[in-house]
Amino acid sequence: MKGYKKFLTAISMAVLIAATTIFMLKTSLKEQNTIIPEKTGILSQSEVKFLVPQEDREKEEIELMKKEIREKNKRLKVNEKIAEVEKMLDDGQRERVEEILKKLGNDRVEEIIKLVGKGIDGKGNEKILAILRERLTPEEIKYILELVDKY
Repeated sequence: MKGYKKFLTAISMAVLIAATTIFMLKTSLKEQNTIIPEKTGILSQSEVKFLVPQEDREKEEIELMKKEIREKNKRLKVNEKIAEVEKMLDDGQRERVEEILKKLGNDRVEEIIKLVGKGIDGKGNEKILAILRERLTPEEIKYILELVDKY
């Protein structure tokens, strides 16, 4: 479980850094007007369009990047909360939670994390419970809900 969280955190940070770097490069090149295919002969017109997009395309890309960053931040906050709770659990509780998470599978855990990141409402709660009911026993669900209430 710890490796999985570290992996998610590392991937999230890598994507965030890459997106930020690309954005900064595009902004810098556009402000400086340093790459013009007629002068340099290095880049094709399509490559220049990619590096210095039209305003509408640039605004769309910026909004998409902002949205991705917000989603990554939500996931990071959820992962931070999970790490906090994990520190509070004793060894027996931690082992049982790890067994339950393995039984759920990475795909279902990811889905639950996404739902929690969006904010939990009545519909979200029902979706989470439906996911839990698919693969867990009533006793395991009760145990998880008790931990959620406790922490």
